[in-house]
Amino acid sequence: MKTACVQREIVVFPTDLALRRYQTEQALADGFCRTAGHLSISGLLRSLREAAVEPSAIRSSVSIVLARKQAVETARGHFDERGALAQLSASACEVVLEKLENELAQLPLQAEKILEWLRAYPSEHRLHQMGLLYEIWRVQGEQEGMLDAVEQHRRVLRLLRKDASDWPPFLKGVRRIVFRDVRWFSPFEEQVILRLNERLQVRVESALPASHSDVQSETLGQRVMAEIQTEPWAGWTEELGDAWVMESAEMLSGLERSSIDFSRSAGAYGEIEDVARRIVWYMEAHQTPPHQFAIVVPNMSMVQDVVPHVFGRFGLPYYFRRGRPVLSSPCVKAFMGWLAYPIEGDRDGLIDLIRHPAIRMEMRERQVENILKEHPHPRLPGFDLEWFKGTQRLSGAEGLERLDQWILEPEDHFNAKALESLRGVLEGLKEVSLPLSELIDLLAHLLENETIRPEESREQGIAVMNYEDAVGLAFDWIGFCGMNEGRCPEPVRQDALIPAAEREALRNELIDQQLELPMLALADPSVRMEQQRVRFLTALGMAREQVFFSYSALNEQGGEQMCGRFYRQIWMLAGWASEQEFALSSYDEWRMKRLPENSFLMRHAQRQKQVEPVERLPMPGESFLSWMPAALMRTEDEALQCAVNHPQTAGQLDEAVPVEFEALAERIRMEQARADYLNQPEDERNELIYAGHLPDIAASIQDWLKVQRAISPTALEELTHCRYLFLMNRILKLRAPNELDDFPLPLDRGKLMHAIFDRVFKRLATGDPAVPSTLAWAVQDEAGWLLSDQPAADAVPLVRFHPEQKEAVLEFVEDVAREQITEAVAKQEALGHPAVWAVEQEKLIQSIRTAVAFDVEHSLAERRYPALFEFSFDESLGVSVAGVAIKGKVDRVDLVFDEAGRLDQLHVLDYKGSSREQSKTEFYMERVMSALDCQLPLYAFAAQHYFFGTFDTPEVNARTKAGYIITERDPSAFPGKRKKALISMDEPELTMGFKKALREQVDRMGAGDFSVDPYHAGFSNYQPLLRNRPIVE
Repeated sequence: MKTACVQREIVVFPTDLALRRYQTEQALADGFCRTAGHLSISGLLRSLREAAVEPSAIRSSVSIVLARKQAVETARGHFDERGALAQLSASACEVVLEKLENELAQLPLQAEKILEWLRAYPSEHRLHQMGLLYEIWRVQGEQEGMLDAVEQHRRVLRLLRKDASDWPPFLKGVRRIVFRDVRWFSPFEEQVILRLNERLQVRVESALPASHSDVQSETLGQRVMAEIQTEPWAGWTEELGDAWVMESAEMLSGLERSSIDFSRSAGAYGEIEDVARRIVWYMEAHQTPPHQFAIVVPNMSMVQDVVPHVFGRFGLPYYFRRGRPVLSSPCVKAFMGWLAYPIEGDRDGLIDLIRHPAIRMEMRERQVENILKEHPHPRLPGFDLEWFKGTQRLSGAEGLERLDQWILEPEDHFNAKALESLRGVLEGLKEVSLPLSELIDLLAHLLENETIRPEESREQGIAVMNYEDAVGLAFDWIGFCGMNEGRCPEPVRQDALIPAAEREALRNELIDQQLELPMLALADPSVRMEQQRVRFLTALGMAREQVFFSYSALNEQGGEQMCGRFYRQIWMLAGWASEQEFALSSYDEWRMKRLPENSFLMRHAQRQKQVEPVERLPMPGESFLSWMPAALMRTEDEALQCAVNHPQTAGQLDEAVPVEFEALAERIRMEQARADYLNQPEDERNELIYAGHLPDIAASIQDWLKVQRAISPTALEELTHCRYLFLMNRILKLRAPNELDDFPLPLDRGKLMHAIFDRVFKRLATGDPAVPSTLAWAVQDEAGWLLSDQPAADAVPLVRFHPEQKEAVLEFVEDVAREQITEAVAKQEALGHPAVWAVEQEKLIQSIRTAVAFDVEHSLAERRYPALFEFSFDESLGVSVAGVAIKGKVDRVDLVFDEAGRLDQLHVLDYKGSSREQSKTEFYMERVMSALDCQLPLYAFAAQHYFFGTFDTPEVNARTKAGYIITERDPSAFPGKRKKALISMDEPELTMGFKKALREQVDRMGAGDFSVDPYHAGFSNYQPLLRNRPIVE
């Protein structure tokens, strides 16, 4: 007996998640669910394509990208470097080809006419070249037996034109197809459904209420109209949607607003953290399970790294609709960064990679030390490093070798699967060899849409999705996050492929040929904006009990950000901006009850009542706070922050800290103690080890001082500025390495400046053919030093300038400067980025010219002769101050002679950058008297001892001046700065005050007192522990 054919129904869902959630709810309600005949729209199209096209005719994702490269290379040869596409890079042409194929695939039956229209343009026109590029792509595929996307779709439509008996098995016996929760159909989807409707009963159910569905179908030009809404929305949601579409606050006049809430946050991380707090509160207040919550964001890349961290801290289960992206895996990021490193050649970036825990590296810190020693410049020749030699071009097989060599096998599911995906792509590229940059771009492209699902199903967790997936679902609570300007909605730009005017011309051409086109085919920007409105409206309709809107008011750098248009419209309709009197949400009431009366929330609410409704701002989230009050704490790390910032709870730190946070807690105690120490008046402070009071090491310090035969003025300045830093840097030698930048470091720039001055003056003093001049010496007799034209034993060479030789001297100075700079560059000294240094070196040369020009013009008239260039001295000279022998190097000592040629005065000079400049002579003197400037007095003492045999007596001090030659390029400004920076050593109390201040610091050091006082305040800086800077209300 013949069995009758069972007439079946197929139900098509908008997404895989909507399908699975429907099946889950049916099983929970009825105890079972018949899954036969359930498909997503993507699953339906995939099944039709598999039935219409032989699998061997479909390229893999890797072969598609490689074939696209080959097609572009062939086409560029035809362009012969002429035309718009010929001016684009190969990678840009590949993007054009990919977009063009996707566009044509939506209109497979009209594609030939479109290509004819493109090729009708002149040969060098962009549209003609696009048509030619696609023809090459298609012909290349035919030669390989492969079908492009257009032909695949054409065959699907051809299949559906056949008799139903020839249809694939999954369609046989089907009586009706129901499309659930439809927003709109793409042009190709619409053609498929029209073909199905010729043989089957097709029922289309809208995701929108009927009032919206009819309007949107007309706006988007849908030829397949919805008959009914799949599931009705909650009444309040529909009213809110109606008001938003009509932009009418009056439509909400009778609506209870308790289901609608708003917030603003500080930073993307802070926004998700604020959302997590609300979710935890709502769960506790309403006993709502996690799977009834959803977060909708404009772009998953905004939260793919943030959600796992934040929700992990709060103990919230979560579910990414599409899984976590492969490219967000730390292991994959580490490999891509290591592979790409030699292209960038950033030294600090290499250090970060060496320290990355996913990279296999022995003795990491030793490697870092070697890098810092061997490569002082911030830019490295990456391909010359042993790790990266020979990687200018790599194959997939070589990439696999490097992956196995450098990346440690992860233990967790996500990273292991992500590396597995990466290996799969590299396997597909085994025989392909590409320049490194192209290989990296190719890997990123192939992995762009790859995701990893969790090892165990987490669909019972909080759903995190974008607007594309937010359809066909229902949740008790939905949070719309990231509703910032430029993101929600995204700005609609002109299509770079075929601009609006050309699209309109193409549409008219096809219509003239009596080819019917869907409205969404070759759509203009206004249609794309309408699609964003429909997505948002559909997502809004998923809410059953509560909806929450949020945006980030600050970026990660603290800059202000604006809310987007959709947020602003909803706020004006349903927020405080729509009413004179406003009520707080249940969540805000709960927060305010737990905080003191004058809390940041209460102050904000009071301020909003005093401004015009349209100027009101939503309630801020806790992310604006630098630390969390105890009443709002949810996580262990917040308890630690609270312990630091709240004195009443700091004493409970020992009891509250989990084991894994003990080390961090100790650091927090240390910082708290330092803060208390620094907040006390200096004479009321108690000795504190954490602040540098170390009496137990006093004997060791005395031993260290004995070993030091002499100490330099620079080191003593470090002591007087901060004894704690002196202990770290000078005694314990824990000085941090310099962090180089594109600009030359002041220290390196200063060394080069000193070297140039030294070479210039020494060559002039000994006679240089470039500047013929009569030489001069300072010679010593029984009466002292005198000026002489003849050298003698122990004579000091002098520079004798003649104003008439100014141009020759300055030309000589510039030649010497450029020679010295060339030598420094050849030695790879740290002078910043070459492009920046090209500008900076000209500034340096000009400042040196200005200083020398001043001497040429004035020194002869002043009877002043530069001498003792880079004069080095040590303890053997006999200069000892505050019980410490002094050593150092004096940049220059100018000798001033009287009319009889006898030495009258010393001008002890030091070359300095603008950081040493003071606005008044008195300020230079104040720094000396407080021992903040040790160089001027100590170098002056050394020069006095050299020429007068004694130092720091009233007589020699009256004959000595000390000062700085401050870097200055402007010749008119230089004399004034030089005059202000030159002080007389016999100023009242100058040297006495200096010696007293220095003695105090040396004595405190000898007693083990290295307290942080008072010039460095970085020891009470909690920035590493805080999420963002606090906002002062």
